[in-house]
Amino acid sequence: MPVGGYVRMAGDGLEEPPVEPGMNVKIKLNEENEITHIILDDHHKFQQIEAIEVKKCDFKDDLFIEGITAYDNERHHLKLLESLSLLKMVA
Repeated sequence: MPVGGYVRMAGDGLEEPPVEPGMNVKIKLNEENEITHIILDDHHKFQQIEAIEVKKCDFKDDLFIEGITAYDNERHHLKLLESLSLLKMVA
């Protein structure tokens, strides 16, 4: 991981959700279409990531993001893995 970056896990004492409706983020999915990573900046380079405009999300109970993906402009309801990684560079 680059110096100055951080990784947080879902359910890792998150007081406020890191993602809110209206945000555009990038997500990495596993083979079961579950979100394994949420990329909150443009500094992390992954293959096979999807851009999504968040419409609804729950990081406490149901663990999901619902939003419109850029690749097909359709609304999707995607499950968050409990071991989800949140990636963001800090200044």
